[in-house]
Amino acid sequence: MQGEDVNEHCERNRRLFQQSIPNYPMLGRIFDMYEDYVFTPEEVERLREECLRVKSFTSNPAADLGLRKLIYARLVACNRPLRAERETSERAAFAFRYQKLFGLLR
Repeated sequence: MQGEDVNEHCERNRRLFQQSIPNYPMLGRIFDMYEDYVFTPEEVERLREECLRVKSFTSNPAADLGLRKLIYARLVACNRPLRAERETSERAAFAFRYQKLFGLLR
């Protein structure tokens, strides 16, 4: 919109994106491929389930590739020992850096 602040514009588009996929709240959080997103271990499992659901019916090759990368990133993150676990923390977060994530399956 003309005269709209850049941050307001991005926030409005983020909300529209999330509203467009209400049945996929974890995927809805991943709005910008150049941002970092943090998920708890429980949320990572829900994200994986959402990816598998969408993957089961998508015929879009780009969407399929992105979903496979998210599923793979989850596998890598879950098999890596976390500092928080070593410190006996009950809550550990997984951060996906999308600058690197989209190069994982090339």
